[in-house]
Amino acid sequence: MSPRPYVPLHLHTEYSLLDGATKIKDLVKKAKAENMPAVAITDHGVMYGAVELTKTCHEMGGVKPIIGCEAYIIDGDIEERKKTELYHLTMLAQNKTGYQNLVKLNSRAHLNGYYYKPRINKEMLAEFSEGLIVLSGCLGAQLCQHLLRDEYKEARDAAAWYRDTLGDNYYIEIQDHGVPEDRKVNKDLVKIARDLGIKLCATNDSHFTNKHDARAHDCLLCMSMGKHVTDEKRMKFTGWEYIKNGDEMAYLFRDHLDSELIEEAIRSTLEIADKVEAIKLQGAPRLPKVDMPAGHTAESYLSSLVFDGIKTKLEVDEIPENYVERARTELKVIEDMDFPSYFIITWDFINFARQNGIPVGPGRGSAAGSLVAYALGITNIDPIKYNLLFERFLNPERKSMPDIDTDFCIERRDEILKYCAEKYGDDRVAQIITFNRMTSKAVLKDVARVLEFPFADSNKLAKMIPVTRGKPTPLKDMVGEHPEFKQVYESEEEVRQVVDLAQKLEGVNKTFGMHAAGVVISDIPLEDLVPVQRNNDGAKIAQFYMEDLAYVGLVKMDFLGLRNLTMISKAIKIIKQTRGIEIDLDKLPLDDEKVFQVISNGDLAGIFQLETSSGMRQVARDMRPSNMEDISALIALYRPGPLDSGMIDKFIDCKHGRAKITYMTPELEPILKDTYGQIVYQEQVMMIAQQLGGYSLGQADLLRRAMGKKKPEEMEKHRGIFYKGCADNGIKAEIAEKLFDTMLQFAEYCFNKSHSQAYSLITYQTAYLKTHYPVEYMTALLSSVAGDQEKVQGYIAECQAMGISIFPPDVNVSGSDFTADGGAIRFGLSAVKNVGEGAIQEIVSQRETAGEYKSFQDFLTRIDLRVVNKRCLEALIKSGACVNLGITRKQALDNLDDLVDRASRQQSQKASGQMSLFSMGDGDAGGVTLDQPLKGDGGEYPEAELQFMEHELLGFYVTSHPLNRVANRLKYITTHPIKELKELKDGTTVIVGGLANSVQKR
Repeated sequence: MSPRPYVPLHLHTEYSLLDGATKIKDLVKKAKAENMPAVAITDHGVMYGAVELTKTCHEMGGVKPIIGCEAYIIDGDIEERKKTELYHLTMLAQNKTGYQNLVKLNSRAHLNGYYYKPRINKEMLAEFSEGLIVLSGCLGAQLCQHLLRDEYKEARDAAAWYRDTLGDNYYIEIQDHGVPEDRKVNKDLVKIARDLGIKLCATNDSHFTNKHDARAHDCLLCMSMGKHVTDEKRMKFTGWEYIKNGDEMAYLFRDHLDSELIEEAIRSTLEIADKVEAIKLQGAPRLPKVDMPAGHTAESYLSSLVFDGIKTKLEVDEIPENYVERARTELKVIEDMDFPSYFIITWDFINFARQNGIPVGPGRGSAAGSLVAYALGITNIDPIKYNLLFERFLNPERKSMPDIDTDFCIERRDEILKYCAEKYGDDRVAQIITFNRMTSKAVLKDVARVLEFPFADSNKLAKMIPVTRGKPTPLKDMVGEHPEFKQVYESEEEVRQVVDLAQKLEGVNKTFGMHAAGVVISDIPLEDLVPVQRNNDGAKIAQFYMEDLAYVGLVKMDFLGLRNLTMISKAIKIIKQTRGIEIDLDKLPLDDEKVFQVISNGDLAGIFQLETSSGMRQVARDMRPSNMEDISALIALYRPGPLDSGMIDKFIDCKHGRAKITYMTPELEPILKDTYGQIVYQEQVMMIAQQLGGYSLGQADLLRRAMGKKKPEEMEKHRGIFYKGCADNGIKAEIAEKLFDTMLQFAEYCFNKSHSQAYSLITYQTAYLKTHYPVEYMTALLSSVAGDQEKVQGYIAECQAMGISIFPPDVNVSGSDFTADGGAIRFGLSAVKNVGEGAIQEIVSQRETAGEYKSFQDFLTRIDLRVVNKRCLEALIKSGACVNLGITRKQALDNLDDLVDRASRQQSQKASGQMSLFSMGDGDAGGVTLDQPLKGDGGEYPEAELQFMEHELLGFYVTSHPLNRVANRLKYITTHPIKELKELKDGTTVIVGGLANSVQKR
């Protein structure tokens, strides 16, 4: 027999991060099973799950979604940053107007009222109350807090205000979680409700799905607080905070409320659900309004930009017919899909970047297959030259928003965001939230920690979990299919307990973050559509996943920050400074044999996309790329699928004549010639379907997608179409059958040629600069990774292998970054530990203003010692940055206290005007001087101590290395460099040589 009907209206999902454990799918499933005609979600101060709830309810059917939020409300000004009592308040959207008002309140709470929590006040609630249903809240609510302090009148007055503001849309919640406080307030809540004519509503402050999930939820709470489950002094739940059905709710109040009140309170939940309208969140794509030049529509303006752009790109007055035809075809599709504005908006912010010297990548993803994108300067790859397909990017037979990803200089990406905010309105631009879910490995360790399960044992368990393409294997698969893991799980009770609890929390959201690239730009203020907030760095982000933003009609733009573009730009600037040569990346010869030789030698350190591993170095040596097509194929093929299947070996053998290039039928040669008879790219699958199977390119893209999903019924349908098309084109049946099976086999591994061809251009550019301008390129490369000691160390080793000397920092030469110094590279001052940006600016500024520092004393006299303090000076001395000032490190450190004291007093006297004209000139007449003889004989520390200092302050040995004495012997003894160990399989026997910096016993 089904439980009585009831609607849970106070419920926290996993989107109440590290507090709620219920997944929305589980919630709707439970509602369907337990006679709940509707469900509300009321997460703490956020609306992250709103779209997921509406979509899930629609897909599963039979349950009405109620979008809500547990708000934090205060008395007073939300913009005042001071501690004020916060009250919880349950708010539900009754209709679309209520949803929009809830979004406004939530957004403003975050953007204007955030102080530890996102806060609203009563004035805001009154202003945006239309369409809202408000429940009085839990023990943390205003009414309950007053009643717990025996402030009945204040509680009654508060309830009266809510009733007067919201009318019949205000209800008083009664709850019972097995704590005396609930029962204490319930009695007075009933009295207030009766006095003021407010209806009661029965809710349970649910934080997990089922009763048996309580222990897993307790582990989640401990994770959030950094506690163990055994800690007595921590927040604990009672175990009653699961999603109760109607019968359980009625039973809950049986011994302290009369049956009539209980019936009313449960009936109110159904009444509220009946009041709530089905809110449609799905919307058509919306873009900001674009101002067109006089006399232009979006369509005509885009066409004008495109044809002018083609002339510029090809440097012609008359456009070749094949380009005209391709441009018209693409423009027709774009117009039919109503996307001209999207392309103009994208062109506009990329044009802004180029005009302002912000490096922009040549293209990313399938957009590089569009001639329109190339003509607009959105990409820099000619799709006709490289045989790239527009339909791979925008399929006329499958309408979906175009997805143009753009790489920008990582240091100047924010300028593009600022430009868009200024152009379209700051309230219409936001970045996109992401959520970090607990994977099997991570949750296993977290649960083990809070249960005080031995670290070594949990670590051993976690290491058993294989990672496939970046994803750890789920725990249920480990328990069911992994023999070693299963054996430990079944034989050890403690392990089983940890794994079972971890399974319940696996996949639950743990923290939120910000999408690396995604940006939405709206035609109306975002707070009219979606809730927004700020991340920890103050960036404004929309609260919905990018898929959910698309669902409500917002179009995602991708602004990716690519460090390599920054590094290329810096290298070009350094080349101009040191050699007076202007490098134009668009004019680089793409057939430079020396460049291809560097790649073929496997000298890949610092080369974009190719420096991934020793495996890539070996493949590059074996392949010996000789043109841009080969580099593109190298990027496409060096992935697990092609490597495991032997595709890459066959490609290499065919390229170098060790295997014969064969084609099943002559018609395949024009399609597969550039890849030596191999199907490497998705575009090749599409072209085979078009040219042999009779598909249009749009249909061929649908076939490609279907092959990727491998749905049997779809495959059989396409198989018949393909066979017929081949027959119509004179292809034998057995060839058609074999070809379709081959396409199906390779579809899983095939790569997007538009993307690899675009990225091959950056690969070539980095290889070109490294080949012809090695010092300048490596200088820029080192500067780009200055904060990553492991990478800096690797690139320094590469410089040494290339014969490039590395000099220590020097206060008379160094800037903040690494600098090219003749044929060598010098450390920047920012690489020195304990030397901040302010100190660097002071040192460089004084040097640029008054010339080089003549001595250590001159240096101390001229710099502001309030900015460059003693700790900073010690770091500069130890790192070797002062050795060219005519003083040894030992002598500088031995005299530092006295010299700094004198220099500080001299600067104080100057600042206060106490020095006479004579004392300022020669140090007598009472002035402080630094001219006295220095202590010590000018000797230096032993070499080992100098090495230690350099390593301590720079993280590296620069002038000499402790292993230099044994380097030649190590070369013959060791089997692998340490940096390659992470690429080896577990259990590989190795001999390595190095220095032990520390020893840790466990």
